[in-house]
Amino acid sequence: MERDPVISKSADVLEAALADDACIFHAESGKYWTFTRTSARVWDLLAQPRSLRALVTALAEEFDAPRAAVERDVEAFVAFLMERRLVRLSEPARE
Repeated sequence: MERDPVISKSADVLEAALADDACIFHAESGKYWTFTRTSARVWDLLAQPRSLRALVTALAEEFDAPRAAVERDVEAFVAFLMERRLVRLSEPARE
């Protein structure tokens, strides 16, 4: 993970929590998705914009999973979200 972009939910997204799942509606496209346990948790963690590195760290600790596997899965899920315009990436603020 060379870059560490900040991931933010799109303003065009409406969401509802359903037990351990999340129902996501993209207003512009009129499409919706249901995210189950792990993907719903990723979505929940994005309630506040956070860096990819912070997201991977939080999930690896929470699920007690190997960081490399979590990183691979999170990057793939973020790519899925990006392709559907459910999130946007931005460069982190410089200190």
